[in-house]
Amino acid sequence: MIGRTRTGIAGLVFTLAIAALSSGCSIAPLYDEIVPARVTLGDYETLYPNTVGICAVTQYRRADGQVGGSPGHGVMTLGGACRDEQASYPRLRLCREDEAGTVTGVSVNRWFRNVNWVATDDADLFFNGGVGRRDVLDAARVQATAEAAIASGMFEGVELHDYPTEAAERSLLDFVLKESLGTDFALRFGRSIYCSTMPVERDILRDVIAYLNEQNALYAEGEADYNWSGYSDNCVHTITNALAAGGIWKSKSVRGTKLRQLFNLAVPANEMVKLGWWGTQTPLAGFDRIYGDRVLRETFEKRGWLPVRHGVLAQSAPIHQPNQVYDARSRLLVLQAPFRATTEARAQKLLNDARFTEVDVNLYYWRARYERILDRRPDPERLTLRPKHYLDLEQRYYEYIAEQIEDVDRLIEQFLNAEPPA
Repeated sequence: MIGRTRTGIAGLVFTLAIAALSSGCSIAPLYDEIVPARVTLGDYETLYPNTVGICAVTQYRRADGQVGGSPGHGVMTLGGACRDEQASYPRLRLCREDEAGTVTGVSVNRWFRNVNWVATDDADLFFNGGVGRRDVLDAARVQATAEAAIASGMFEGVELHDYPTEAAERSLLDFVLKESLGTDFALRFGRSIYCSTMPVERDILRDVIAYLNEQNALYAEGEADYNWSGYSDNCVHTITNALAAGGIWKSKSVRGTKLRQLFNLAVPANEMVKLGWWGTQTPLAGFDRIYGDRVLRETFEKRGWLPVRHGVLAQSAPIHQPNQVYDARSRLLVLQAPFRATTEARAQKLLNDARFTEVDVNLYYWRARYERILDRRPDPERLTLRPKHYLDLEQRYYEYIAEQIEDVDRLIEQFLNAEPPA
């Protein structure tokens, strides 16, 4: 989320506080107590070319005193999606074979008027701003990164609301420097990053892309302007609903009444943890659990795929150092039930357990988990009053689990035979 002005920050925090009290939840801070867990991205992208992810990035604090919104910001990553260079405004397409390994970052900004989001299909620019690991981040590098982002074409066709500025004249460079850099790209210039990433089938990625393109077309080709709302239509609502379009989970309303919208709040840290937990901790053993969950049942029935699977990993990285522009301390808010540190505890587990951060450990963990499911498979000849539709789906489910074991074995062999990164 991108509450930058003092009024915007205060209003958003007040909204979250009222929502928390009304829904029996409390606001709790997540600090850098979460130990950054590193994943060798080259290995991950090679094994899983098509992915979706949610990243929660912390509140930024500039050395000049400018402070970002307390809940931080939420962005999306899409492995296998590329920017459509032929479009007159930001749109995505599936990457070609010669573009394998591309990871594109998608970000919503409150000051966009004729689009909902922009995309950066250069992962280094998106996360690191193209700055080397040991380079000092100073004003000159910030300026160069802003100019590089504009030159990339990511803002082509984007029109803006009147954003706050002290400049004598508004310009794209002025906007990028003050309201986009560190939020839509170069995230680690002033923020720590916490991501959950899930491998998906190509048709699922296609549906996610289609939803995002429809969102931008709604404003770029229609008469309505995009008007960001921290309460009902923010950066994370777009991400959450894009994943829902791919059958990963149910959508969140952005058009409900104020009271109903309390149950559709979207907070970056919560959604990042939710995706990681959904993909790794949802009970998978026993088909009853799958059949009893409407989203999982419909996704499996229509797509032959489940979003609870191997390859769902948590990744994180700290604010860039050495840094002359931003304060290295970070802060991120989550909503959680009173007297229970559920979301924070889940974040700690996801980010500190090798089963959910390391490629090879994750594969071996899931192989054993899949085998346990098959070991407990009920006798197909058993007497049952279940309808034929249930029994047919159940058989497909266990065939699917066996196929996942074969896929894990293939990935383990590929991982072990891969050349080590330079």
